[in-house]
Amino acid sequence: MTIGPLLRRREVLASAVGVGLGGGAAARGVSQSDGSQSGQNQLSVSIRTDEPSVGTVVQIDVSAADEYTEAVETWSIVFGDGEAEQSETLERLGTSSEDGVPGTTTVTLSHVYNAASEYIIRVVAEEADGSRTEATDSFDVVRRGNLVFTELWTPDIMNSFSDMERVHGDNWAPDIMDSFPGGTLVTEEYWTKDIGENQKYELIHQEGWESDVQGNFDNAVLVHEDSWESDPETVLEIAALDAPEQVTSDGTATIEVTVQNLDDESNGAELVIEGDGQSLLSEDIELGMGETVTRTVTWELGGDHIGTVPVEATFGSDSATADIEIGDQSTLRIEDPDGGNDGIDRDYEFGVTGSLEQTDSVNDGDSVDGTSATGTVNGNTDEYVYTGNLAYFGSKGATLFIDGEEVDPGTVAEKHTIIIDETAEKKASYEFEVGGNAELGAYAGGFSDSVDGTTVSGAADGYHDSYRYTGEVSGWTTSGDGELTVYVDGSEVDTSTLTG
Repeated sequence: MTIGPLLRRREVLASAVGVGLGGGAAARGVSQSDGSQSGQNQLSVSIRTDEPSVGTVVQIDVSAADEYTEAVETWSIVFGDGEAEQSETLERLGTSSEDGVPGTTTVTLSHVYNAASEYIIRVVAEEADGSRTEATDSFDVVRRGNLVFTELWTPDIMNSFSDMERVHGDNWAPDIMDSFPGGTLVTEEYWTKDIGENQKYELIHQEGWESDVQGNFDNAVLVHEDSWESDPETVLEIAALDAPEQVTSDGTATIEVTVQNLDDESNGAELVIEGDGQSLLSEDIELGMGETVTRTVTWELGGDHIGTVPVEATFGSDSATADIEIGDQSTLRIEDPDGGNDGIDRDYEFGVTGSLEQTDSVNDGDSVDGTSATGTVNGNTDEYVYTGNLAYFGSKGATLFIDGEEVDPGTVAEKHTIIIDETAEKKASYEFEVGGNAELGAYAGGFSDSVDGTTVSGAADGYHDSYRYTGEVSGWTTSGDGELTVYVDGSEVDTSTLTG
């Protein structure tokens, strides 16, 4: 559970074998038609801008080894917000940067994001023979809002509010995320904002605000001003408390607490973390101006807790809580139905609602990222343990067992998973509708793969794409010279049954 925004940045490099993208995002597997791996570990993308915000320019660095750039015929970048660019050379894709290491070419692009969200930037390098290499970077864009009023105020917001000047003008445009972290509350009678650990500013009005409080405060009108009341003390706060939603009674819970100092001078307080009344951490922390630190504790439950147990963190006078559900542990086993190694890789992906761990049976190519996993069976068996429910499961014909019993993923999972596999190493495009919601799976997310409402479209060329959805598939169409094999919830289906 998260109670504050945390900037998450990670870079994922995808090559011929494909990877899974952490933190809930996903990257598709990329294969090359001639089996070469000339682009592997030679392409990267990263965000240069610290703490990107809505409406501001975000700088993006793309780097590639010099010898690899000579083999690339087309460079493409997908910004993650529906916009993309393409170029025949890396240099034309952006502005040359001098920050690259010797033997590499680095260019910098600029892009503006118009909504606060998590975005995945994807760079695709395609060689003349059709082989491709991808690199991705995932990051959060936050909103640093803009309050617009019919009269302009210029108070000393971060200090005492005592020397406030009211100026008749056109607007008031403070930086909300700095001056009022966590947002604001506007009601008809008053406006209250906690700006730090103990610091609380309250604006009292005789007649209140007339404002569109659900949007961005456009057209807000200050009808009458009465007074400011402030209780400025320290400005220490708990920025985030992260704890798993569910663990087993004898399992382990990893808990992270992030604290920060919003003041322009050093401040300190005691950080206390407790689980179901049990002390997990007690530490005096001194923070410099604007400093943020994170503490991580491991809680061994030991079978002594049942039901829902609370986790509480206090830092000075600020506090935060989270609940952990104590659940039963299940075993999930994935088998190759053919038994022996027949050279057919049966790739799979799945997710659960609780905790997820590998057992010793999985291979090096299988991986767990939070509550999701990807892997392959070919004459072998992979086994995992988890809590909660099965959120989704998709595979290229693998058999699924839960607690030793073979199950149909379509009846036990919360979402369906469709895998579209192109087997002739020729391009084939596809499009279909779903009856509910749809999202990219672990093996989708290429330049042409997209979800637009209930419409899913994409293309495959010697590799496979995957999507998760609710409802039923209909309106299936395909074009191109490629040959597509389609699996729904791990079973191969006749695409003619998906056209209705």
